[in-house]
Amino acid sequence: MPASTRRQRSTVASSRRAAIVIHDSDSDPSALSDNDDASESDDDFIVPDDDDDHDKPRPSSRRSASSASSKDKGKGKSKLKSGSTATPSPRAATKSPRPAAASKASTGKGKAASAAAAVGPSGQKYTPLELQIVQLKEQHPGVVLAVEVGYKYRFFGIASNLLQIVAWHDRNFLTASVPVPRIHLHIRRLVRAGHKVGLVQQTETAALKAAGSNARTPFTRQVTRVYTQATLIDELGDDEVDDEHVAGGGLAYIMVLRSSEIKGDNLVAVSMAVVDASTADVVVDEWTDPAGGMMLELEARMTALQPVEIVLAGTMPALVRAWIDRYVKCAPRAIRLEVVDVPEASSVAQELVTQLAQTNSGLLAATLDVSPALQTTIAATLTYLAQFQLHDLPLTLHHFSKSHTFRLSATALRALDIFPLGSSTSPTSTPSLFSILNQTATPPGARQLRRWLARPLMHAALIAQRADAVDMFASLPLGTMADVIKQVKRLGDAEKVLAKLHLARIRPGALWSFLDAWGGVCDKLEAFVDEVGEDEVSGLVRECVAAVVGVREKVEGFKASMDRVAAGKGEVGAMWVQADEVGAIKTELAAVVKEIERTVKQEAAGVQGTVTTCAGVQHLIQVPKARKVPASWTRVSATKQVVRYHTPTLLDLFKQRDVLQETLAKESKALYEKRLRAFSETAFADLSAAVRRLADLDCLMALGLVGRNPGYVRPTLVEEANVLRVVDGRHPVLETMVKYVPNSVDMSQHGQRCLILSGPNMAGKSSIVRQLALTIIMAQIGSRVPASSATLGVFDGIHTRMGASDDLTHGLSTFMVELSETQQCLSQATPRSLVILDELGRGTATHDGTAIAWAVLHHLIVETQCLTLFVTHFPPLADMCEQVPKHVQCAHMGFVKLGAGGDDASDGGRTRIGFMYRLVPGVAGASFGLNVARMAGLPDDLLDLAEVKSREVVVERSDEEKEVCSLVRELERVMKVADE
Repeated sequence: MPASTRRQRSTVASSRRAAIVIHDSDSDPSALSDNDDASESDDDFIVPDDDDDHDKPRPSSRRSASSASSKDKGKGKSKLKSGSTATPSPRAATKSPRPAAASKASTGKGKAASAAAAVGPSGQKYTPLELQIVQLKEQHPGVVLAVEVGYKYRFFGIASNLLQIVAWHDRNFLTASVPVPRIHLHIRRLVRAGHKVGLVQQTETAALKAAGSNARTPFTRQVTRVYTQATLIDELGDDEVDDEHVAGGGLAYIMVLRSSEIKGDNLVAVSMAVVDASTADVVVDEWTDPAGGMMLELEARMTALQPVEIVLAGTMPALVRAWIDRYVKCAPRAIRLEVVDVPEASSVAQELVTQLAQTNSGLLAATLDVSPALQTTIAATLTYLAQFQLHDLPLTLHHFSKSHTFRLSATALRALDIFPLGSSTSPTSTPSLFSILNQTATPPGARQLRRWLARPLMHAALIAQRADAVDMFASLPLGTMADVIKQVKRLGDAEKVLAKLHLARIRPGALWSFLDAWGGVCDKLEAFVDEVGEDEVSGLVRECVAAVVGVREKVEGFKASMDRVAAGKGEVGAMWVQADEVGAIKTELAAVVKEIERTVKQEAAGVQGTVTTCAGVQHLIQVPKARKVPASWTRVSATKQVVRYHTPTLLDLFKQRDVLQETLAKESKALYEKRLRAFSETAFADLSAAVRRLADLDCLMALGLVGRNPGYVRPTLVEEANVLRVVDGRHPVLETMVKYVPNSVDMSQHGQRCLILSGPNMAGKSSIVRQLALTIIMAQIGSRVPASSATLGVFDGIHTRMGASDDLTHGLSTFMVELSETQQCLSQATPRSLVILDELGRGTATHDGTAIAWAVLHHLIVETQCLTLFVTHFPPLADMCEQVPKHVQCAHMGFVKLGAGGDDASDGGRTRIGFMYRLVPGVAGASFGLNVARMAGLPDDLLDLAEVKSREVVVERSDEEKEVCSLVRELERVMKVADE
């Protein structure tokens, strides 16, 4: 080869390497200069095939002239034709694509002559790389592809716009590229926006390809991983700092639903499987809902679990599908919706046996014990997980409705502000009970606390166990807990780490850190028990500590097999203390490296040269420019004084070294995955159980920290009858934002079981009833409560109808929403429930609303006999106190009438009200709505006119109230007759 040609190719290779190193413009559009654009295109050229001007090899781990010289066959940048257009966005998936593990590798040569002649939308012929993209898009519809092309990942079509990074038209595609180290950031952005992302990787390395028989063909590529927001369990997320895990609990549920109509009953049967892939937990349930309307049972589960993905198993009834579509569209965060096929009902059980017999016998036994409909839903769940290579997770089955907990409806969860109402990007946009109680140190602890709040306990003994532990932590010095909390934080998201470990998708450094932190947690927990005294530690805490320390031996044994330094550096090939499986390759590689060192010294001595390294290229023989060397030597670089060369022998040795290095990397990775899976098989079940107990401990410590607040007490629980006796109770959320006036309530099932609450608008009626409901929830998760004292029964549910709003997305008026929520309360309430009805009947005419409210109230007091908090502005309802004096009490929010200067007078003829925020016995005489209008800033002339009209209405209203009272008395008579 002429020296001039060698010099030219060496210069091209060096310029390409420099462009690759400096180009990182994925987050700054202005960073992409004209030169960067050219270098980007140059980066994609390597294969000497004339058609493949967009392909290049993955870089070797070391720079050498052999790898540099292999790049000199690239071609110049192809000019874009004017008016070229981007490929349309992928069509939405209507069924699940095949698993990524089974994805066919694409070479760009699959369709021979027809593919070679294919012309893209720009009018230019597809390059081999573009043909690969077209084929991969066809194989994976609805998936956004990130395609590995040498040093970078490239996005084509829609993703280039979604990421809002530099994008340009390149032949037939709108394209954008990001460096390999930053691909995880962009994949997370895409999945959080609700997209499914496929990672397309080169399945060949440069050295192995060059040594093979297909050196002149394009690199083969295939979809190696598929991700969504709920399935991003990978080394891509090891360095992720996700505030949502702490602030919002970090839930990432996949909800799989199957539904069918029940002919003749106007009902639909629904079965559900909800998967948290990071914890390997599956929550299942089945129920019936009315065929139309609000789907309250389904909504309750969606509100409690808040899935980020909804998968429909087969065809859904039209009304159910329409309801789900509306729910997804109106959700405050992005929710993926996908449909998967389901097997024939007759073959489901056999397919489950075949699939689970070898991988998860525990799940198989639990699955065969459920209904055929639920079996089909579980089978669809496994099918969906398969495309993410998650179907072999050691899943554990739990029943949503069979747990020893009470349920909160979707209405109650929203009305009581138990969880924050925010989007995926702003999970803490509103204050909530969860945000107040969440003092947890880890994401698993936050998730567990969220589960506790969604389904409080309803067994006194279990509540007492938690309360004992919370009392212990609340009474300990902060310093005693501080070391434990600090060490527990080091574990991070232990549930996700375990899932990554089982799937062999965790980086060595993260694995070592987790194992090391586990040992530290064990040390701190044992020291904690010794310091407090074993007899003083609550039984539940001792159980948690024993579970965590119990797996220490397995963790330490596996950790001892690893080299700490190599693991910290991510050197998979050197991280095992003993690795006989790759010993032979290491020996051969060491021999070749030794031979390179010997050869370069020997040949340098032969021409009186020196051995040097320049610009990252090693083993260069440097001689003065005037000195002659053999013609077979390859010139690598030069200055005015010296020239640097590689000899043919060295180039052959470099190839051997590169092949051995890449073979070692491949075999080391396989060994790493093998050992991780072997460890998981023996330790995953115990570790998973220990992590759950550690999450329990995290929650108990968090509640202990909350319980240290001034004015928090442990409630007394009684089981014989429902009691709600709170002295100086406060709202746990509102008191953190404003000065809150405490109030007391005394109710019992056998005594006054109903409180009719009236009073001025904005006087605090709704706050008090919410306060009482939150007090019950806090007590039944084992927490202390904000009050001077509290004696409570063990409730089995809280049912609410609060607020006034229509539901246009479901075609429901305000009044229809009121009555639907009321019907749910009436149908689900038991004598051990608390029912809250806030201004029932205001969505219709006064006399109709009053009559309906009276009838509902009578039913709850006389028939259901549950504790009821009834907020109303209807004076005739106060007559219930006279009708059932033993079980009904009336109260109102205290107020005083104030003049402009604060005296008891009126302001320009308009009465001004001062709120006392105190619960006072008796019925309020008026609601003083005009006072609220004045506070809202309505014009004075409008308020004057309203005041005049109000006096006229009062006269008319007295006659109307007489009619309403007459109607109420008639209702009472009818009720008595019915009872007799």
